[in-house]
Amino acid sequence: MRAFDRLRGRLETFASCGAAAGLLARAEAHRPLGGSDEEAVLRAGLLPAVEVSPAQRVRLAQVGINTLVAVRSLDTPPVSARTLATGGSGSPDWRFLSARRLALRIAASVERGTRWMVFEQNAPVTWARGRSLVAAYLARFAAGGAFAGASAEERYFVVCDERVNQPDSVASGRVNLLFGIAARRAGEFDTWLVSHQPAASRARPVSVNRLATRP
Repeated sequence: MRAFDRLRGRLETFASCGAAAGLLARAEAHRPLGGSDEEAVLRAGLLPAVEVSPAQRVRLAQVGINTLVAVRSLDTPPVSARTLATGGSGSPDWRFLSARRLALRIAASVERGTRWMVFEQNAPVTWARGRSLVAAYLARFAAGGAFAGASAEERYFVVCDERVNQPDSVASGRVNLLFGIAARRAGEFDTWLVSHQPAASRARPVSVNRLATRP
């Protein structure tokens, strides 16, 4: 991108990563993460170094490349920011930047907030406590409009029972919790498996049969 260099007194070409990082930080400061998918607008005074046509912009977005464009009107059709990697969640929405950042934040919080489970008895009473805790956490995001859907079942789910804690897993000292969030479309979930062991904990995206997660 091109911007005026005050030290040299002329327009110079700069990498766009700094402007993009600042744009994301400003957008997050003014609206909750995951609360809107509208395009952010850069401050005046910045120009793209290369002109990209609307058709080229759409094609680039489909392969995960975000472009900066100069517009004279905010009525320009929006193209949601994408990421290059699709991850292993099985959800096509994983490529959208807003959905991905929301999912990563929630997954990290759930992983940290349920580490206590590995120090409790690996049994239904502990699973129920963990399930209730995570469901309450996700309900707060749902109440803030972060998830799609009209009902709780369409917005998120949490599974922590014998379906994800098989006898061999329990015997090895591992406790598992599965959750999913509908970041963009009702009933279509980014799904994560959180696993805790005495030596380590991890959260990873997985693909599951939604019917198998129903109570």
